[in-house]
Amino acid sequence: METEQILEISERGQITIPKKIRSLLKGQFITIKVIEDQIILSPLQTVDRFLDELDERYDDWKKHGGKTLAQIKDEHEL
Repeated sequence: METEQILEISERGQITIPKKIRSLLKGQFITIKVIEDQIILSPLQTVDRFLDELDERYDDWKKHGGKTLAQIKDEHEL
């Protein structure tokens, strides 16, 4: 998905990232990289956010009858 918007840089060098774009980043921290004449902002995944996502996925896995690695190996005689 590509989103583009014109932003004004304040006297102090600040910009406000519009809510619509912030919501796409899904995080509290970002990294900034300058490559030639481009500025690239990327979401930074913190350990806390990673663990939260892992918990969410584990709960979903349990809810849908997930199998352990041992069960899969037994099932396929590995």
